[in-house]
Amino acid sequence: MTAGQREGSGFRGVSFHQIVPSADAVEEAIDKAAKAGATVVKAAEKAERGGCDGYFSDPDGYLWKVASAQ
Repeated sequence: MTAGQREGSGFRGVSFHQIVPSADAVEEAIDKAAKAGATVVKAAEKAERGGCDGYFSDPDGYLWKVASAQ
């Protein structure tokens, strides 16, 4: 466990963001990550502010957000 990480929290203190051009691209990126061994944390869906987003955790436990404005 790294400094500052609470046991069992699963959050490593950093997240990565990927901006893609469309909602379809969000779904595609999350599906591709899952096939490569990632865990889907939140499936792609319409975001409150508009657009679309979803989250996955890579095999090393890092959180990734994939989002689009459309």
